[in-house]
Amino acid sequence: MGQMTDPDRIWTEAADRLKAEIGDGPYSSYIAPSAVRVDGQGNLILVTPTAYARDWVRQNALRRMNELWLGLDGLSRRLDVRCRAEVGSVLPSSAREVPRLNSISTAPAPAPVATTFAASADGARAVRAAGLQERLTFDTFVEGHGNAFALAIAKQVASWADGHFNPVFFCGPYGYGKTHLLNAIAWEAQRLRPDAKVVYLTAERFL
Repeated sequence: MGQMTDPDRIWTEAADRLKAEIGDGPYSSYIAPSAVRVDGQGNLILVTPTAYARDWVRQNALRRMNELWLGLDGLSRRLDVRCRAEVGSVLPSSAREVPRLNSISTAPAPAPVATTFAASADGARAVRAAGLQERLTFDTFVEGHGNAFALAIAKQVASWADGHFNPVFFCGPYGYGKTHLLNAIAWEAQRLRPDAKVVYLTAERFL
């Protein structure tokens, strides 16, 4: 034990062991979207996509993570955890390569996302400028037992029907379609009301 020194190799091994212990759900929601980076002082930091994920890791997994890490790391380093919003002033530019996680169909995306609407003449161009993905529509959404109700609500939100379910909040584990539904709402709302303006941003930035 304790023969590896490369952080990426250590993290891969430690994360695999942690996944077996905590299960696929928590792992996919909080651990898989995170990445280990080294700051300017050589400290190891697990960078999570959101503050919520950071807090969950601190409360539920950081102690065990460090036990696993120390058992594998030949340099006996410890692991700290911070969210993506915190690391900009901490990590050197070469280390700020935490992947941007927007689409649930290509990478885990636990970050809550807000989609709001207002009148504008920008139309579809503004929707694309908001960073939405054109392939994430209601037509491409895969309905299942765990997301059927959310899909029905999302369609009603997108239709602007009676102002019900506005605002709406989607909450659930990785892979249930939260990001897809938010994109789909924006595209459908813009189709029904070409003057709609969409704002698409993380909950952290919204706050």
